[in-house]
Amino acid sequence: MHKGKILATSGEKGVINCTICGYTHVNPLPTQKELDEFYFKTFYQDVKTSYFEDYERDHDWWSLNYNWLLDDLLKLSSKKTDKTRLLDIGSGPGLFLRCAKDKGISALGIEPSK
Repeated sequence: MHKGKILATSGEKGVINCTICGYTHVNPLPTQKELDEFYFKTFYQDVKTSYFEDYERDHDWWSLNYNWLLDDLLKLSSKKTDKTRLLDIGSGPGLFLRCAKDKGISALGIEPSK
């Protein structure tokens, strides 16, 4: 069971600064069944059908937004940048990871979609 300070909420989900695993993440974590259903059957097939084409076109915009998001995450984190670790589940082509690494964050990404 993960627990920690709630940083934000949306519906029944919250984002916590977890004292158990040391990551900031959604809580409760999605089940494997929920992840499989969404990523293998829905995400790029129905939700983001033109994602990669849009990503290439909007690369600079995404980079700017990811850097703003990372700056906000670093402000919320109790750790210094060189100690901050980030796990991006659903990393797509990896731009968020690249932006994080450029800021000195140790970043790892997993892309569950085909």
